[in-house]
Parts: sequence; structure tokens; C-alpha cells
Amino acid sequence: MILASDAAGCVRIDHGALRGWMVTLHFLYARLTLNPWAVPILPARMRLALLVICVLALAVPAGWSVTRPSGSLSIEDGRGAVMLKGRGIVIGRLEKGTVEIVDLTPVDQWSPRVNGVPRGRTFGIRSRDVNFYIPGGRYRITVEGEGFSISARGQGTATLDGAPDPVGTTGTFSVGDSQTAPLPVTPEQVVFGTPTSAPAKATP
Repeated sequence: MILASDAAGCVRIDHGALRGWMVTLHFLYARLTLNPWAVPILPARMRLALLVICVLALAVPAGWSVTRPSGSLSIEDGRGAVMLKGRGIVIGRLEKGTVEIVDLTPVDQWSPRVNGVPRGRTFGIRSRDVNFYIPGGRYRITVEGEGFSISARGQGTATLDGAPDPVGTTGTFSVGDSQTAPLPVTPEQVVFGTPTSAPAKATP
């Protein structure tokens, strides 16, 4: 019994019995919840959207998106040559050709990666199925060949020079939310993102 009375008729609590009763209740609860039926709190689409937001938040360097308005450049199935110079994140793939990457901020915490391997300040490769990734900082990237796709987010410039295949296809590109257009067959420079303006100097 948890409650008992002594010889004087006063009610007292048997603490030993109370602890035993609580332990028994704990084990009964554990048996009931051994294999709980998992019910997702959020629908699948909402969970996917939340995951994408979290990944982007981790990928963008802290404080950078606040101080530097971001733009974007996308190139799909390009042929010819492209030279990008800017600051931010770049993901790219080349089916066949050459890639040269120059890290213009080599002392920061971001190192270019080619085929998953961190590289030094300057790296070049001529091969097939080349993947490259710039996690942040300033860079200069030159890509020449066939079947390259590049996605850049940040600020910078790109010189586009398409080389048509036998049917005249050069691939497509778009800047920001603009409509896609064919890569030009003559060199053309495009700008993506809005560079941060330099602070004005105080006049004496």
C-alpha cells in the first residue's frame, strides 16, 4: 500500500511502495511504446521544401547574402568556351574538354573541388565527365569543350562564345529570371548579380 496509518491514526506515505509503483508504470509505458506508429507531422512536399531551404542556408556563406545581393547564371548543354569571373557559388559539369580554375581568394576557407577532390590555387584538367564546385570566394573559371552545364550564384561576369554543332546548336543560357537564349556564336559578355558599391569618401 502507498498510504498507511500508524498507531496514532495518522496517515503516512510509504515512499518505497510509491517508487515501486512508478517503476512499474514506467515499464508498462515502455512496452506500449516499443513499436510506435510513426505519423509524419508535415506532408512530404513540405518536408522536401524545408530540406531544400536548410541546405541552401548552409551552402550560402554566413553574412555574404546579406551584404551582397545575389544574382544567378545558368548554362545548359553548352558547346564552345565560357569564362566566368566573380564571387559566390558555382557548380558545373563538362562532358568532354578542358576546365581551368583559379582561386582568387586562396587564403579563405573555401577551396575549389574537381571531381570531389579539393584543389589548390590554380588547377587545370583535360578529360571527360569533369565535375567542379566552387563553395565560395572569388574565382576565375575557363571551360572549353562539349556538353557543359554551369550554375553560378553570386556576382560576376561571363564571356560566352558558342561553337555550333552540325545542326547549329550551341546550348542555352539565362541570367536571373530572364528567358533562356542560345549561346552566342561570337564572344559576348553578360553580367549577373549586383556588385556592392564602394562606400563614398568623406569630403574634408
